[in-house]
Amino acid sequence: MIELLIFILTYALISLQNIYSRIDRPAASTIGAALMLAFGVLSLDEAVSAIDYNTIILLFGMMVLTAYLGIAGFFDYLAYKIMRFSGNGKRLLFTIVFLAGFLSAFFVNDTICVFM
Repeated sequence: MIELLIFILTYALISLQNIYSRIDRPAASTIGAALMLAFGVLSLDEAVSAIDYNTIILLFGMMVLTAYLGIAGFFDYLAYKIMRFSGNGKRLLFTIVFLAGFLSAFFVNDTICVFM
């Protein structure tokens, strides 16, 4: 029963982050995880084994790659090319939606979100 209450509290903190509290999603998730450990719902070993390090490494690598591409001016160049290709707002929207959807078919959605 305590698991459900912690889940509801965490979900409420995430859902109402800008309305009733100044707690953002990572902080709310951390609070929920800490409460799960504090109330003995999960042991420390179970919590550590639940971490998917491959995902963390993938996201970290994408963030580093995206940061370097931003410094190199790749995104400015890409934005210039897309704007020239599009010509108007409707084609620009179509181009971005199509590009994001096409890339999501081949890569994990998280990496596409970081990249876009």
